[in-house]
Amino acid sequence: MHKDRNYIEKLNSYIHHTMVEILNLYSSISSSDRKSLESKVGSDTFKKGDLILIDGEIQDKLYLVRKGLLLTYFDNGEKRKVIDFAYKNRFAVDIDSFSNQDKSIYCIECMEDSLVEFIHYEDLMNLFDLSKDIERAYRILTEKILCSVLKRNLELSCLSIEERFFQTVCKRPELFNVVQHKYIASYLNINPTNFSKLYHNLAKKPIPFY
Repeated sequence: MHKDRNYIEKLNSYIHHTMVEILNLYSSISSSDRKSLESKVGSDTFKKGDLILIDGEIQDKLYLVRKGLLLTYFDNGEKRKVIDFAYKNRFAVDIDSFSNQDKSIYCIECMEDSLVEFIHYEDLMNLFDLSKDIERAYRILTEKILCSVLKRNLELSCLSIEERFFQTVCKRPELFNVVQHKYIASYLNINPTNFSKLYHNLAKKPIPFY
C-alpha cells in the first residue's frame, strides 16, 4: 500500500466516486446526501500479494474495486478455500465482520496490483444518522449480498459439479477471463482435474441453459 500522504490526497482529488454511483443504483440518493457520502469515500492502491483483511481482524472498511482482483478465502493452515472474488465495480467485504464489527475468519488478498475505493464503518454509520437515502441504499446492497451467499450455499449443497460449473459459465462468464482457473475450481468446490475436463469440453457440446 502506498504510504505517501501527498500521493493519496492527489489520488482522492481526481478519482471518480464509483461507490457512490453504485449505491445510488440500489436506491436513489439525494444530491446533498451524495456529496456527504463522497466526502467520506477514500481511495488507495495495493500491490499484488497485499492483504487488506487478515483472519482474526475486524473489517472496518468497505472496499470497492476500481481496478485489479481481490480474493476472499478461508485458510485452515493446510489449504485455502476460495469464498469469493472482487474485481472491477464489485465490493470486497466479509459482510458479517463489517456489519457486526466482529473478527473475521477470512482473508482478503490482492491477486494483482489493485485500486480500490473505501469507506470506514464509523463514517458510514454516522451517515446513516444523517441520511435515510444512504441507509436504504446500503441496506439493499447488504440484502443482495446475503441473498447471494445463501444461494451459493444452496448450490454447493444441491447441485452437481457439472451444474455448478455450467451455471457459473452462464451467469459469471467474465470470471474465466480475470481469475485463474485453479481459484474458480476452489470457489466451485470442484477438483482441479475435473474442472479442467469440464472447461475443455465447453467447445465440444452446447452449454445448458440456467
